[in-house]
Amino acid sequence: MPAAAGPATAVAAAQSLYLAAAGVLLVLGRERLLLLALTPLIAGAAALPWWEPGPLLRSALPLLALLAVLAAAARALTACLTAPAATSADPRPPLRASVPYGLFGLAAAVLTLLEGRHDPFAVLALTLSMGPAEWLLYRYRGWSVTALRASSTPAAFLLRSCGVLALCLTAYLLVLLPPALFIATGPAALLCLAAVLWTALLLQAFGVAWPPALVCLAAAAAAAGTATLTASPPGRRRCSPRSARRPRSASRHSPSSTWGGPPRTPDLRPRTTATARHPPGGHRCRPADTGPSTTRTRTPAQRPARTPASRPAPPPPPSKGTP
Repeated sequence: MPAAAGPATAVAAAQSLYLAAAGVLLVLGRERLLLLALTPLIAGAAALPWWEPGPLLRSALPLLALLAVLAAAARALTACLTAPAATSADPRPPLRASVPYGLFGLAAAVLTLLEGRHDPFAVLALTLSMGPAEWLLYRYRGWSVTALRASSTPAAFLLRSCGVLALCLTAYLLVLLPPALFIATGPAALLCLAAVLWTALLLQAFGVAWPPALVCLAAAAAAAGTATLTASPPGRRRCSPRSARRPRSASRHSPSSTWGGPPRTPDLRPRTTATARHPPGGHRCRPADTGPSTTRTRTPAQRPARTPASRPAPPPPPSKGTP
């Protein structure tokens, strides 16, 4: 557990305990007992639009509901353990029969986690929509039985069953649509994920476990691979191209140049040849070390005096008698 994320870790642990206890109550057929245990939380949530309970009650009501659900699950398990054993030779299902359900749960968790990386509100909306999803799964069976009684041919039952399926799925997506509109990435991704999860739960309710598990595992692996490849490694910064750092028209010695160091002042003095500046047999003076500039400059004391001998003799003027 990370030490820096104490409240988040505590909330995740409490939610995991609640889901485990609520799953036990739902499997054992104690839905009304679960609803009774959630009464404090439901009452506090219903009073929020008109009354601010404060931070103490905001933390106490979910904790009280969690303790009530755990107590109800413990009581239901105790009643099951004290009941007489079944008379069948093999009352427990084989362990391999639960493998697809575990793989589906893992794939659903990965898909939800990847969706929450873009916007955490998506996970909250998907979690709150599980109540209508479970109710629609329960009602689908009842409406399918009604469609079977009202049909006289297999084709009519197939048509009515497809209509009931489309009605339940559309109702679930309409319930999820209002909170999905507030997601930064748009409602399309969340609605597609919700439709896949609801359809997979429906197939599992009818005993078809491996196909939805494999489909969700493939989708989770593809989404995780895409997220891994597109994520930039930590500590790496994207460097801009050289043409963007320094324009071609900029000069090295101009004040607007993007090169490092202080701006350099251009040397605008006229330059002469080495033979005209130095007397015969002289030598060039080395410039002093003045810093980053490499322009050779000399003080007047270092410059040799010009003598007439160092200047070239002018050509004689032409005589008048010469043609």
